[in-house]
Parts: sequence; structure tokens; C-alpha cells
Amino acid sequence: DMAAKVVNPNPNFGLARLNYSFNLYDSSGQLIKEQKGRDYILPGGSKYLIEMNVDAGQPVSKVELALVEPLAEEWLRVNEQYSAPSIFVQNKTFRFLDEGSDRESEASGTIKNNSDFDLDSVEVSIILFDENKNPIGINKTLVRTLSAGEERHFSALWYEPLRGAVKSFDMLA
Repeated sequence: DMAAKVVNPNPNFGLARLNYSFNLYDSSGQLIKEQKGRDYILPGGSKYLIEMNVDAGQPVSKVELALVEPLAEEWLRVNEQYSAPSIFVQNKTFRFLDEGSDRESEASGTIKNNSDFDLDSVEVSIILFDENKNPIGINKTLVRTLSAGEERHFSALWYEPLRGAVKSFDMLA
């Protein structure tokens, strides 16, 4: 699983198509896998780009994120009435499902749509960190049909032990 947080500092322009690739390298520096993806980013937005269950076929020593530089005409200007969707995650929790076991775990929370409009779907990205702020768990879930003013519970599960103790986590909608 791979994740990278990207930020668009421009308050007036966004991308409907943000093309990227995670490049995986072996211990000798040879590229062994290029995992391409596509997403979007709103003006002034930040988000995680996540690729899960990628099979490199051999051990990976290094991963790099490469953003495909968009053409000037691909940047979309928002009009003066634009306001970013007001969506946030509250009541964030992380727990192990069985007392005394670190095999299965769950991250959950409540997503709140404070926007004046309904949303067809909202992706929630979850990153778990160890004591050194290294990511040790990555997951995402999709909340469908979130009406204006609505809040809804979500959860994401890990079925295998994590590679360290969870000391903090981040959830972005």
C-alpha cells in the first residue's frame, strides 16, 4: 500500500485530472514497478493519493511519487461564487477489535457535510503512524450519497497485524 499527501496552494485553480505514478525500486535502484493513478484536486485542497494492494513481484527498497505535470489548459479556474465543500471528519478513533490481540483493527469516525449541496460520494483516506510519524497502515473507504447537512458514520478495517504500534493517525475526506 502506498500513500502520499498532496496540496494545491492555489485558491483559484484546480485539476479535474491529476495524473501520477508511484515508482517502486529494488535495492540496486532499478525500477521494478510503475503504479499509475488518476485523481483530482480542488483549489486550495489537500488530499492523500492512495494505491492499495500493489504487487511489485519482489522486495521494494524505495518508492517515489511522480506527478505528471498538467498542461496549462488543464487547470480549471473557479468562478467568484465558488466555495470549497465544507466536509470534515469528527469523532476519529482507532481500536483493536479483539481485546489483547493486534490482528484485526478498525479506524472510524463521522463524516459531516456542512456544504449547501448534496454529494454523490466522499472518499475518506486513513493513514496510521508509528511513534516516528512513519506510516504503518493505509486504508480508504467511500461514503455514498451524503446530503447537505448530513453526518454519517464510517469505518475501515485491517485484517492483518500492523507493522508497529499506532501512535497517531490522520483522516481526510
